[in-house]
Amino acid sequence: MEGMLLGRKILYVGESDALRSAIDNRLKESPLSFEIMQSSTIENLGTLLENNDFVGVITDVKASSTSLVENICELCNECDICAILIVVIEENVEEKGQIPVTEGNSMFIITDQTRFPKAALKATDIIISEVMREESLALRTGWPREHFRSIFENARVGINLVGLDDRIIEVNPEFQDMVGYSEEELKNMTITEVTHPEDLEKDYELLNRMLAEDEDRYQMEKRYITKSGDIVWANLTVTVVRDDNGNPLWTIGIAQDITKQKKTQQELERAFKAMDSSIDGIAILNENREYTYLNDAHADIYGYSRPADLLGLSWKVLYGPEERDRFQQEIMPYLDENGHWKGEAVGRKKNGKEFPQEVSLTLLEDDGLICVVRDISKRKEVEERLRKQREELSEFAHAMSHDLSNRLHQVSGYLDLYHQDHDEEMYRRAQRIISHMGDLLKYSVELADAGQVVQKQSDVDLGEVLMEVASTVLPRTIDYSQEELPTVEADRTKLLQVFRNIFDNAVTHGKPENIKVSEERGNEGIHLQIMNDGKPIPLEHKENLFKRGFTTSPSNTGFGLTIAKKIVEAHGWKISLKSVNPPIFDIFIPKVFIQ
Repeated sequence: MEGMLLGRKILYVGESDALRSAIDNRLKESPLSFEIMQSSTIENLGTLLENNDFVGVITDVKASSTSLVENICELCNECDICAILIVVIEENVEEKGQIPVTEGNSMFIITDQTRFPKAALKATDIIISEVMREESLALRTGWPREHFRSIFENARVGINLVGLDDRIIEVNPEFQDMVGYSEEELKNMTITEVTHPEDLEKDYELLNRMLAEDEDRYQMEKRYITKSGDIVWANLTVTVVRDDNGNPLWTIGIAQDITKQKKTQQELERAFKAMDSSIDGIAILNENREYTYLNDAHADIYGYSRPADLLGLSWKVLYGPEERDRFQQEIMPYLDENGHWKGEAVGRKKNGKEFPQEVSLTLLEDDGLICVVRDISKRKEVEERLRKQREELSEFAHAMSHDLSNRLHQVSGYLDLYHQDHDEEMYRRAQRIISHMGDLLKYSVELADAGQVVQKQSDVDLGEVLMEVASTVLPRTIDYSQEELPTVEADRTKLLQVFRNIFDNAVTHGKPENIKVSEERGNEGIHLQIMNDGKPIPLEHKENLFKRGFTTSPSNTGFGLTIAKKIVEAHGWKISLKSVNPPIFDIFIPKVFIQ
């Protein structure tokens, strides 16, 4: 290291003893050791450069000496030596605009006779700064100094050299890009000026500890303030460069931009905060299906006081034997194939009590998964109460229908006797009223039944059911056709009622010549579409079509499509009027019901 810090040679090419003296004095003020040599002409400059390891060349030339400038630049560039040319603008010579700022390894300082001494000092400072930058890096690794110009300029991390007075000595292009300032701007600033105020105290504390305790480095996550006012996060490593006696000279900061990682981390923290406060149980499991994260709600749902009680355990501890088998044989294979699964399951609490739950599973890229659980015990209790109420309503409707039907039969019998001796038209009106009342009773019972939860589900061939309804409901004057249709899980008896009501509606109101049933398959399920070529349905009727009692004919009850809708929705499906001209009824059947 001693050989590196001693014997740094600077060559002054020129005849000015005053300029050489000014350069020499400036070099003595530097913390580094330099030796200055002088050549009065450039005739032997090439030989001097080849035979000596100069760290820089300083010369003064007149602006009019174009060929001299070119020769000096060419020789210094060939030897990869930093050359500072003090270009003196002569009186009445307008050549300043023709002189470049840099050319290869050469740099030009344009001045006049009045500012000549200051230019000499600036040239010396530039070379000292360049040497400090390169040797600082060399000291940290032991590599040859000449390697570092390329490394420093092309490094993918920001590098800054900072003096003990906090002033920035040198920065590489990456650091300039990071903070948005030019090299010239940064060299006139302190490192404090680009440091976030909230990080200053920690930064200086670590710096002072390093300098006082003879440590050689410290690390921290630091925020820089860019020229535009934005914040850049960096993983900063600061090392100190010392002289032969161990005295600190300056520091080297290597800053790796971690702004994107920080933003991702902050987003994750916000997500975990939201997960922690969620009323739903949320958990993350690894590829072995062991818990790596649980929020408080997830632990609480299963009767555990702390999420930590379940970390590292398998999901199987939260389910009974039958449900574990179901997960392994049905749910997990579906999850692996589709990437997600949602449905109901039966969980087991810490005390052994089982409870109904709604579960959503999502597969992660690393083969782990996210599990969201909601306790639906209360919802199931409400559903059970509603089911019992519907059963009671259905039983009451059947009893009422039976009782009133008997009374209507008696009235009809009396009317028959009355008809023998009285007006024919009056008799027919009375019979129509009785018939209409009978229809009302029939549909009231069907409506009550339709509201019940569907229970008798089995594999039902849609094509077979539709063909059965068409053959019994549709007159022979209507041409009926259907595509090949799938088998679904449903209540066959109630499906017959759905299609019977839809066909009845088409025949009664549309008077079609053709009815066609087709299907459209999608990622989520199928759309069963029933189309007829009869009269268009008025657009203003579309919103009311499925409402109870809506009808355009006084002789109809308006219950048929209402009953169909209730049965469809009781299955977990959806029904809508897709088109009014031609009329197309659309029944959406989710994928889970298709066999």
